Parts: sequence; structure tokens; C-alpha cells
Amino acid sequence: MKIYISKTNDKINAKRLDQELLTDHICLNPNYKSVTLKRDVNVLMDSGAFQDRTTRVSFQEALDRQLALEKKVGVISERIVAYDLIGDPTVTHQANIFLNSKRDELEPRQLVFMIQGNDFGECKECFDNLYPMLKWCDCVGIGGVALSGTRTAIREKLVQTFEYIAPMIAYIGASDIHVFGVGSIKVLDALCAINAKYGDCIDVSCDTSSAEIRSVMGYVFSCEDRKFVKTYTKAQKMTEYHPCDVTRMNISNLVYTIGEM
Repeated sequence: MKIYISKTNDKINAKRLDQELLTDHICLNPNYKSVTLKRDVNVLMDSGAFQDRTTRVSFQEALDRQLALEKKVGVISERIVAYDLIGDPTVTHQANIFLNSKRDELEPRQLVFMIQGNDFGECKECFDNLYPMLKWCDCVGIGGVALSGTRTAIREKLVQTFEYIAPMIAYIGASDIHVFGVGSIKVLDALCAINAKYGDCIDVSCDTSSAEIRSVMGYVFSCEDRKFVKTYTKAQKMTEYHPCDVTRMNISNLVYTIGEM
């Protein structure tokens, strides 16, 4: 399995992080446009829709800022994501239609079409509307599931949706499904189990910012335990550990563990 490490800044507590030196796969977001890249990596260019839940821009404006960030950091993204809306299959379908209309303009980037819904029924409807547009080269993204590691209802929605779409996209020769904001091993294990039922025909990927977020709270990702383990107290921060160093360790451990799945 492939994991894209989220990059929203170059430093943590004034210390250079440089995630792209630790992994070949980075997730960028146009709402965090101050980032730089020290080397050429595979970029998943998110749409920024999660941060725009209260104030939206047009589909064209969303695309323009994605391309502007590409230009700034000096890459052509491996993947570029539709400007969806969490829990709203109707707006998400409109975003998918818009992205589909830009196929020629956006080559050679892989298009990531989105699925959204408050429950499996809405996610199913969103995918059924998307299905006629899909081509073998596309990626299907499942959004609104970042809390699947802690909320049973969201995890069940994700699992049901994944199980529904996996054989359908395989039927048309496509193979890529991306799960947004999920780095929970138990959730990814569940998706791998479904994929195994279909002969591992799906290339599953995910992205997460947990390596950085959890490091600030003193958590270290353990390859042996396959989870984050509370290792440092608040009092030890900046004296016995630096969040940047722990983040770098977490990135390496996550990339290794998820890469083995």
C-alpha cells in the first residue's frame, strides 16, 4: 500500500522537517502554499475542500490554485483531486463533472474523482453517478472518512463503500482507490482484507498528517505494535524530545509499515 505524507509546512518549532527527503510520496494542499520541496517527488495535489467548508471557491478557482501551487514548488502532480464537499454527493458529483471536463488540459496527471456521502447509501449514489465517467487510468477517492479510526459508523461507511466500488472499478480495468485522511492501521487492514477477496486487484493508497500531529503530543509510531504509542510527556517537549525529530521518525515508521501491507 502507498501512503502520501501530508506537508503543510517546512518546519516544526523552527526546525526543518523536509518530509520529501523521507518519502517519495507527498500530499500538498493549496491552502498551505508556503511549502517548498527540496527534491522531485510524487505529489498528490489535494483540492483544499476540507479547509473551505464554510467559504467555498468556484471549481475553476480551486483548480487554478492547485496549478499555482504546482508552479511554485516546481512539480507536475502525479495526482490531482476534484473539489468535493464533505457529506454532499450532489456538489461532489458536480466537482467530478468539472474535473472530467479538464482531462486533456491536465494530462499527464492522474485524475482523482471523489465519493462523498453521509452514509453508505449516499456514497453508493455518488459513485453510481461517477461510474459512467471513469476510465481505466483514473483514481477513485473516498472522502469524509478521516475519523474512521475512532468512529464506528464512519468506518462501516468506508468499508461498505470500498467493498461496493472495488469490483466495479476493476471491471473497467481501473485499479486505484485512495482513502483520504486515513492512517489507522486497523482501518487499512480491513480494506486490505476486502481487496484480498478480489485477488488484490486494487492498488490502495492513503494520506495522513498524523505523523506530525501525534508527534507534538509525544506519540511515536511503533512498527512492532503498528500504532502510535505515548512515549513523551508534555514536560519533556523541547528538552528531552523535539517534535520535528519525532515526526521524522513517525514518517519513516509509517511509510515502512503501510508499505508492507
